[in-house]
Amino acid sequence: MGVFGRIGGVERPVQRDIPSLDSKDVVDRRLEPGAFPLGWDFEAGPATTSYRRQPPVPGVVYAELPLRAAAFLIDLTLVGVVGGILSPAAQQLVDAVLSADAAFLGITARTALEFQVLPILIHAGSSAVVAVWFWLRFRATPGQMMLGLFTVTRTEGLPLGRSQALLRWLLLFGPATILTGSGSAALLYLRAAVAEGDARGANLVAATITVVALAWYGLLAASIAGDRRGRGLHDKLAGSVVVRRDGSPS
Repeated sequence: MGVFGRIGGVERPVQRDIPSLDSKDVVDRRLEPGAFPLGWDFEAGPATTSYRRQPPVPGVVYAELPLRAAAFLIDLTLVGVVGGILSPAAQQLVDAVLSADAAFLGITARTALEFQVLPILIHAGSSAVVAVWFWLRFRATPGQMMLGLFTVTRTEGLPLGRSQALLRWLLLFGPATILTGSGSAALLYLRAAVAEGDARGANLVAATITVVALAWYGLLAASIAGDRRGRGLHDKLAGSVVVRRDGSPS
């Protein structure tokens, strides 16, 4: 897909301006065939059924909130499975490193590190691989791939840059780490240790952070639903958009 010209007997791509998704021609589907950037070519042809949202370019539409939420839940499930596999091995490694000779850590610090901080790090690392690496390599997380969604740059439809992917991961997957059971337990445990056994204060801190994380996801969902292009707050901050091929969702 693209526009080519013959130069010196060899076909070469002709340079053309890349239209923005904010362009009226894009929104009204008035682009000529081949006038939109190569990044929007998702290889497979569209299905037959059209959808409500206006597409960014012909054959591509903005992904709907229910599909995006389902893909996110699939990704979180995958992260949980990976974490469940890696955590026991990581805890055994900590046991080997923090032997009885390392008594200076104390039982409280050692328990917090092994059973609470470590799972958080594993969860964060797993979600970074699931999100950032897959966005950079495939333009989609595993959950998005299952549902035919793509996370791309807002104007060109190209893979996200590293900084964009990292920022989007932090805004989308970061709060999920806090909402895991291990995350809440670690917050409570460490807060209680600092407060010298102030369990009430620890519970309050853990509950507050959990509520804030849930409220953040509510804000993201509302921002997606309220934007005609389905761009949530995290999309706008990262310069991304989530789309799919026109037709029935995969």
